[in-house]
Amino acid sequence: MYRQDAPATQTHSPTIPFVPSRFSHYLEDTRSRLPTPLVLLLALLAGCGGDGPSEVPQPQADFTSLSLSTSSGTIYSRPPGNSAALTARALDQNGQPMGGLGTPTFTSDDSGIASVDPSGNVTAVASGSTSIRASLTANGVTRTAAVAITVTDGATEATVTAPLVEFTPRVVDLALGGTVTWAFESIPHNVVFSTQGAPADLPAPWSNASHSRTFPTAGSFRYECGLHAGMSGEVIVR
Repeated sequence: MYRQDAPATQTHSPTIPFVPSRFSHYLEDTRSRLPTPLVLLLALLAGCGGDGPSEVPQPQADFTSLSLSTSSGTIYSRPPGNSAALTARALDQNGQPMGGLGTPTFTSDDSGIASVDPSGNVTAVASGSTSIRASLTANGVTRTAAVAITVTDGATEATVTAPLVEFTPRVVDLALGGTVTWAFESIPHNVVFSTQGAPADLPAPWSNASHSRTFPTAGSFRYECGLHAGMSGEVIVR
């Protein structure tokens, strides 16, 4: 006998409908009113915790050393060129200049050769070599530095050549009473002075020979070659 079973009964869980509360309405409404960038910023801030990075303190500059330089390490016993200027700088631990630490004092190891004033100006006294020293005290710390100074009388003899159309050397430093010899090769030249008190000119052009002049007077004596424009020289007698 055929028997048909009754269909199985399906069981369903009851569905609980979502009922918006007043709080959810408030959140949704508040979020919709905020601009999008501000929402992102608030989210970013909310995700970051702790304090931000603090600034790294800079080390204090300490007076570590004193530098001393001179406009010329060699000066002459007579003017011109018988003086030099010193420059002193206070430096920190990184070698950087520091200001506002006061004025250094200057002294000469041998004032019979070169003297120095409170501003650091060196003046020649007699030929020889000495050292000029600077000292600076700041914040209870004293630093010192020194430079060498040579005082010379200038050469008693000098030779000027002219291999092409230029006097070499162009400037000659000469001691009082010294002698300059002009030695020219295959290209002829002459020597014509333009400074009052200079020795007599050598106006006749010559080549492959030498001629000399003695300088009994101190001063700067300029000269030129009358055959070649722009060819000039100078003898400085000290």
